[in-house]
Amino acid sequence: MADQADVRSLDRLDEFRQQAEAFRAGLLKEIESLTLELRRLTQWLEQDVLGYWGDESSQAERRWAECRDNLSRCQSYVRADEKRPCTEEKKRLRLAEQRLELCQQKLRLSQAALTFWQTERSKLQAHIARCQDFAESNMRVTCEHLRDQIERLRLYTQLRSTPRPNSPTSLPNPGSPLPGTPGRGAEGEGQSEQPIEP
Repeated sequence: MADQADVRSLDRLDEFRQQAEAFRAGLLKEIESLTLELRRLTQWLEQDVLGYWGDESSQAERRWAECRDNLSRCQSYVRADEKRPCTEEKKRLRLAEQRLELCQQKLRLSQAALTFWQTERSKLQAHIARCQDFAESNMRVTCEHLRDQIERLRLYTQLRSTPRPNSPTSLPNPGSPLPGTPGRGAEGEGQSEQPIEP
């Protein structure tokens, strides 16, 4: 058959088994490393990025409220001639509004990025789970089965190379007399060699 392997060396077969086991160990190591990186990225988005811009938005909102109150106090007056321009307070409020808008925009982008990443991570985890199952189950069983087959083949080759004690060359010739039996002549086959009494 075309799909049969023509293996002529057990050493090469054992070398293939060792390479398969090394590949399985390397695959499991890479899966573990990839899983750790995915966890780190998720933690970075959830805690570092989203947490950072959440805190910044809260601080910017407090700063904006403070600047608004300062401007409101500056603009309050009793008589018309006491009215002040409050230029500095207006400038600070404008900067606080810009900062608050930026932080809220970054927060929305962070939330959208986290939602997108969670969807993509679910897809990746499904692929990783299949690869891990392949390495831990299918490849492990295959390597163990291959190891057993190699051991059987080694035992089989040892049995074939060992000479058997009852080989055909050690059997006696059917036409020759057995050891310890009296010889037989050509004409007196089956007669005893004892002398006949007169």
